Amino acid sequence: MSFIKIGLNFSSGILNLLPPVKQPINKSHKNYKIHDYSRLVRGKDYVFEFLTEGTEAQMTGIGKGLKAQDYIILKHGSLTCRYQIVQIDYYSEPSDMWMALLKRVIV
Repeated sequence: MSFIKIGLNFSSGILNLLPPVKQPINKSHKNYKIHDYSRLVRGKDYVFEFLTEGTEAQMTGIGKGLKAQDYIILKHGSLTCRYQIVQIDYYSEPSDMWMALLKRVIV
């Protein structure tokens, strides 16, 4: 047992000496937007339906400029949730009405 503890402590000590890996971040240009729908009323301002155990959902709403990879902030009771748009299709009339497939994102 003590050998395992020493081995774990030794390997974690070596990992602490290595420089952290940094991923390139392009701060000047984001490929997504965040749309806050948390103050809107479900069933009145938009329609939201869970598809698979709370991880995927379908939403119909009104708004311009939403696209795939964007995020939507929603309120479920006292819980605020973030969803990413997987796919979105706009209606022809009214042109700002859309239906989207969403997946929940844990922040």
